[in-house]
Amino acid sequence: MTSHVTFLHPELSFSGPTQRALSTAEVLIDAGVRVSMISRSASRHASAEAVGIEVHDLDMHPPLISRPFFKRRLAEKLLYLQPDRIFLTDTSLAKACTPVIRDLDLPYVLSTPRPVGEPVPFDEDLLQRIEIPSKSFEERLINGARLPRDRFLFVPNSPGLFEAGEVRSDEDLATARQLSQPNDELEKYVPVIGCSGHFDSGHDHDWFLDAVRLLVREGKKWRFLLIGEGPEEGRLRRKVREQKLGEYVVIGVPPTLTARRTLASLDLHVGCRIDTGPGWLTSQTMRLGIPNVIAAVGEAFAIVEDRRTGILVKPGDAAQLADALSNLALDPIRARALGQAGREHNLKHAPREEFERQVLELHGVSPTV
Repeated sequence: MTSHVTFLHPELSFSGPTQRALSTAEVLIDAGVRVSMISRSASRHASAEAVGIEVHDLDMHPPLISRPFFKRRLAEKLLYLQPDRIFLTDTSLAKACTPVIRDLDLPYVLSTPRPVGEPVPFDEDLLQRIEIPSKSFEERLINGARLPRDRFLFVPNSPGLFEAGEVRSDEDLATARQLSQPNDELEKYVPVIGCSGHFDSGHDHDWFLDAVRLLVREGKKWRFLLIGEGPEEGRLRRKVREQKLGEYVVIGVPPTLTARRTLASLDLHVGCRIDTGPGWLTSQTMRLGIPNVIAAVGEAFAIVEDRRTGILVKPGDAAQLADALSNLALDPIRARALGQAGREHNLKHAPREEFERQVLELHGVSPTV
C-alpha cells in the first residue's frame, strides 16, 4: 500500500490545476498517506501547508542557464524524501522529470490538466495510470501526446465543500447571493460579476474585459472581478488602464482563508477557459449555486445544458457575452433558477464521493473504514 506520495507540480499559484492538486492531496492525507510536494512557491503555498503537505520549493521550469542543474536538484530532493510513488501533476513537466523518475526507479501517476498535441515522454514500466479530467482530451492525448489509452482513468473535476486552507465556519457555508434583491430594488443594486482562472493563454480574459467595456459603455457600471494570477497579469492590468476600466474592474488573488467567500460573493461567473472548457474553478462556482456563462468549448458541452444549467457563449464574441450577462443580471429569478440547476447538475455529474474513491484507487491506497 502507498504510504508516501510526492507531488511534482509546476507552481503553487491560484489556478484550477493547483486547486485540484491540493484537493487530491487532502484526500490522500485524510486516508493516512504522507504527502510531500516539490513545486515553485506562489500564493497557494499557505493552502498546501494548511492541508498538511510538506512543501519543498524548486523552480520546475528553470531559466535556460539553470536547466543543466535541474535534474540533479530534483534527484537530490527525491532521494531525501524517499517517496514510494510520484504524482506528476502536469504533462509540461514530463520531459524534465521522467528521466529522474526512471533513474530512481519510482512508480508514478501522470495527470493531464489540458489536451496535448505533441508527444509526452513516459516510462513504459513505471507509469501506473494517467489521470484525465475530461473525456474530450482523449483523442489528442492518444494521437498527439502518444499516451497509452489503457492507462487512462477519467476523474472529473469535483471540488469539495471547502477547498484547501479555507475557513470552515457556518458563515462560510452560505452559497452565492444569486441576485437575491427584489426587482424593485434593481436600480440601486450593483451586481458583482467575476471571471476566475490562471492568467495564461488557456484563458480568454480579453474576451471578458471586452464584454465589460461594452457593458460600461451601456451605462451598466457594475463591479467586475478578475480572480487569478499568472504571466498575463501585467498585460491585463495595462489593458484595464488603457480602456479606463479601473473604476469597475478589480484584479487579484483571494487570500487562502477567504477564497471560498470571494467566489461565493459573485452574482454571475464567466468560465473563460478555452484550452479545455470549464475547469476546477468553474465547477466550484457552479457548486456554490452561482449562475455561469461559459465558453462553448471542450468539456463545456458535457457539463452544461445550455440555457438550463448555464449559458454557453462562443468564445471571443464579446457582444454575445455582454448580452448574456446583462440579461441574467436584470432577471434575478432566471439567474437564481439557472444557478440552482447548474449546482444540481454539477453535483450529479461529478459526485465528490466518487472523486475521493478514484483518487485512492489512482494512487494505490486502500480506503479507511
